[in-house]
Amino acid sequence: MIGREEITKMKNGAILLNLARGEVVDEEALAEAVIEGKLSGVSTDVLIENRRGDMIEVQSPLIGLENVMITPHLAGPTKEARDRSCKQFTDNILRVLSGDRPLHLVNDVVSIE
Repeated sequence: MIGREEITKMKNGAILLNLARGEVVDEEALAEAVIEGKLSGVSTDVLIENRRGDMIEVQSPLIGLENVMITPHLAGPTKEARDRSCKQFTDNILRVLSGDRPLHLVNDVVSIE
């Protein structure tokens, strides 16, 4: 979604944040933009991963660059949001085990019986 063409259109000195998926941004183009000074910084919560069997390999040109901050994919949820998700998950398991329908179904047409 964001490659060389899109980065070229950005304001000089902009800072790019990627909190979605690694594949959303062309990491090569992003690294070049930081090195050349087009972007003054990058913060990403994700990188492109290569899966090889049970192994996950990350080889990003962003790793080690100045003005690049990489965090483990934790930028979105707060502690409260994670706690609430765990409670909803547990409550739904108990509902299903009791014969009730889980709450907040995305596709409520699907039968759980």
